[in-house]
Amino acid sequence: MAREGHRRKLSTAYLLASLVLLIAAASLQREDSRWADAAAVTRTPSTEAETPLPPSSPTRQALVTTAIAPVIVDPTPASVSSPRPVTAVTTVWLAMLPIMEVSRVTPTPSSPTVVSGSPAPEKTGGATSEASPVAVSPPAVAGTSVTAAPAPTVTAIPASGTASLALTVTPDGVSRTLVVPILMYHHVAEPQPGWDRIRQGLTVSPAALREQLAYLKAAGYQTVSLTELVAALEHGAPLPPRPLVITFDDGYRDNYTTAFPLLKAFGFRATFFLVTQPIDQDSPDFLTWAQVTEMHAAGMEIGGHSYTHPDLRNKSRDYLIWQILGNKQAIEQRTGEPVRFFAYPSGEYDDNVIAVLKEAGFWGAVTTLPGCTQRSDQLWTLRRVRVTPWDTVQTLAGKLSACP
Repeated sequence: MAREGHRRKLSTAYLLASLVLLIAAASLQREDSRWADAAAVTRTPSTEAETPLPPSSPTRQALVTTAIAPVIVDPTPASVSSPRPVTAVTTVWLAMLPIMEVSRVTPTPSSPTVVSGSPAPEKTGGATSEASPVAVSPPAVAGTSVTAAPAPTVTAIPASGTASLALTVTPDGVSRTLVVPILMYHHVAEPQPGWDRIRQGLTVSPAALREQLAYLKAAGYQTVSLTELVAALEHGAPLPPRPLVITFDDGYRDNYTTAFPLLKAFGFRATFFLVTQPIDQDSPDFLTWAQVTEMHAAGMEIGGHSYTHPDLRNKSRDYLIWQILGNKQAIEQRTGEPVRFFAYPSGEYDDNVIAVLKEAGFWGAVTTLPGCTQRSDQLWTLRRVRVTPWDTVQTLAGKLSACP
């Protein structure tokens, strides 16, 4: 019965459509004669350029939708052949199309037929015609629960300088402790009159550096990069006998003119932590990007040291991203290699700084905390041995021998 009723409705719809077509044909025949008469009349060119109304124009929308006006004015310039104008009958015919199309659709059963044994379709993150897209979270690892990470809070570092972040877990779950001294240098230059105590304390003379490197070579120390050190701590990668890391902070020009040639002469490598604002500003006291590129190509490791060398504690997240990530990207743009290690300016940091370093893709960071023992759960607080201008070969040897 339902199918018979649908057929009657379909026949009625087609009869109405045929009637409309007959009326339209008669109207079009009358319009053909009018259009031919109008085409025979020569159109007078306008002195102003005619511009079609934009599709969104209220005036144009009124012309298209109204059924009162019998003819829509053609906005096409006279030089272009114009099509037949749209009439009210044509508008009615166009309006009938959706009705006729609906009448052709076969009714859908009230309830879908479920095939036995077929699983129900699963929802995915893709868009469907029945629901808006839904974000799908990554699958959780078996045996773990997904917990939203809390927003970082600004926490001042205690006097000891240790961070309160959760300890880093190695990929294989093994905790490792290695005795690897990380020497810390800054300037390499002859002392100048008028220097304050801070500048004096950061400067080692070229002669002193040469003697210290000669001692290290004779004592059998072999330099490794921080990348190699972290690989040993996290994965148990082998290190050479008596491994040693040499670092230079800030990126002074004398690191290139004095330290770099001495390191190459003794077959040593080093890690240079750069403050990038003075390099961008072509400061004469700091490295140039061309020098940085040359040192990197020679096997030196380049690390980050912030953009302007501020105290990073108790700073906003946006400020930390600007100082840390901006510094990192500036170096990577020149060297073409990811920057994986960071030196805290003046040795100051807090949990928020470490959090941003992790998010930025760093693998670890060095401090000014004294010591030679490096632990796999303290990759963000690696300790160093400060070399001062008052250190002789004997005092440096004493510092290294005191390492547990």
